[in-house]
Amino acid sequence: MIYRSARHAMGRRCPHRAFHRRTCGTLGAWFGAGLAACSGASFAGDVVQPFLTSNQNPFIQIYSVPSPPPARLLAPERWRLALQFDLTNNSIAEDDAAESVTLDGETYRGSLSLAYGLSEWWEAGIVIPYVMQRRGVFDHFIEQWHDTFGLSNRKRTAFTRDQLNFSYAGNSDSQQLDEPVEGLGDIRLTLSHPLYEDDVAGRAASVQAGLKLPSGDAAGLLGSGGTDLSLQVSAIDAALLSAWKATLFWSAGMLWLGDGDVLDPIRRDYVAIGALGLGRPVTERIALKVQLDAHSSFYDTDLQALGANTVQLTVGGEIRLPGGDRLDLGLVENLFTDTTPDLVFHLAWRSIL
Repeated sequence: MIYRSARHAMGRRCPHRAFHRRTCGTLGAWFGAGLAACSGASFAGDVVQPFLTSNQNPFIQIYSVPSPPPARLLAPERWRLALQFDLTNNSIAEDDAAESVTLDGETYRGSLSLAYGLSEWWEAGIVIPYVMQRRGVFDHFIEQWHDTFGLSNRKRTAFTRDQLNFSYAGNSDSQQLDEPVEGLGDIRLTLSHPLYEDDVAGRAASVQAGLKLPSGDAAGLLGSGGTDLSLQVSAIDAALLSAWKATLFWSAGMLWLGDGDVLDPIRRDYVAIGALGLGRPVTERIALKVQLDAHSSFYDTDLQALGANTVQLTVGGEIRLPGGDRLDLGLVENLFTDTTPDLVFHLAWRSIL
């Protein structure tokens, strides 16, 4: 049964495992301190929204994996605009007796997202990505970053700097990209429906269906070459942790992957996706956020970089700009080495029109 209150105008194996435990502990302590601080902080009356993040592994971002959708939908005839950019540096090599994968280079992925409130009950949207595969021009910077925070560069020093090599070789298929390429990625169309909304309590939930179209060049790892379907449920709750003035948000869903042109013999048909996060204002315009994004494996392989279930951590914040726009700044770290890129810089701007 759908409950609706007054509509709100606003739209949403591991050699470094010990390091990641220390990192997560440090980040958790830092975030916890932020939660405990500024007990009277507000965020202009609005709850904190999830990061628009997903796995940027070159062989996984081709599916335009959906980020957590908004739990609170737009009012009729309102627009939501979002621009986001992810800079991903990859440095992974793995092989066994039958297969090998090399991910050495950078992916720059920008997305334009538009959504429109069709009625009280429906919201339509489109996500248009633009992808650039580039040589690792930030390799030296990333190595210095790792040195600063005590992360080993042992694997990175095995690669020549500033190279591009995204490749897989196995008994059933192979793929290689070693020259820079850019272009349109796979476009995703969405249709959302509210499940629950209570603006007084700060709670909302929605369901979103998606259709991904093969608009990107599969040879350049800009798209998968296939048509995919998605279904997600998303929720936000500002009441459960109201004593800390924190907002909890989560999403869960499934992807159905159609026949494509990238590693299709080892592609799985169904992938589970989900996210869980927490946000807490520290001033009237700044909020801290932490988010876990997870999914089951996209490929049937023993290689961790392609065949493992994954969890990644995003830590950063949200800035409320004059006029009500929001700016997200995030740093994405892998929690299990090689299952996701070890460093992604995330930037997103959102506005309601």
